[in-house]
Amino acid sequence: MADKKDAKPEAPAPEQKPDKKKLPLMKILIIAGVLLAQTAGAYFLQKTFLFPSGSASHGAEEQTEHAEEAESESDGEGEEEGGGHGEGAKGAVQIVMIDEIIVNPAGTGGRRFLSTVIGVQASTPKAEETIVGRMALLRDAAITLLSSKSLDQLASIQYRDSLKSELKDAVIAQLPGIKVDNIVFSTYVLQ
Repeated sequence: MADKKDAKPEAPAPEQKPDKKKLPLMKILIIAGVLLAQTAGAYFLQKTFLFPSGSASHGAEEQTEHAEEAESESDGEGEEEGGGHGEGAKGAVQIVMIDEIIVNPAGTGGRRFLSTVIGVQASTPKAEETIVGRMALLRDAAITLLSSKSLDQLASIQYRDSLKSELKDAVIAQLPGIKVDNIVFSTYVLQ
C-alpha cells in the first residue's frame, strides 16, 4: 500500500508540468482572440462611423445633383421673370472628367510613364451626355496624342499649355456640335 501512495503523488507531478506548458499556449490563444476581436471592432467602427463606404463619391454626386437642381431652378426663374441670360451667363459650364489615362512617352521604351486625369470643360447643353457616350473615342484620341510626345515635352511646364491646346483640338474632332471651352488636368504625374 505504501507503494500505491507513493505512486499517486508521482503521477500528478508529471501531469502538472504539461499543464504549465499548456498554460502559456492558452494565454497566447486568448490574447490573439482578444486582438482579433479588437481589430474587427475597430474596422466596424471605422467603416460605420468614421468613413462610411462611398461617402466621398456619394457626397460629390449629391453636390453635383444639388448644383444641377439649383441651376435648373435658377434658369426656370429667369425665364419666368423674362430676364433669361442664356446658359453661358448662368454658369452652365460643365467639366466632365475623363477616366485616368496612363501612357508611355515616346522614346522611353516603356521605362517611364505619364498618368493623368483630364477634364473637358464645355458649355453646350447636354454636353455631359455626349462626352460620356463618346468616352472611348476621347480616351483613344488623348492616348494617341500623349504617347506621341517625348519625355522632355511632357515634363516641360511651358509646353503644358500647348499640350492642352492640342488635346482640345483632338477632343473637338471627336465631339461635333459640342462647344469645348477648355481642357484641364486634374492629375498630371510623370515618372
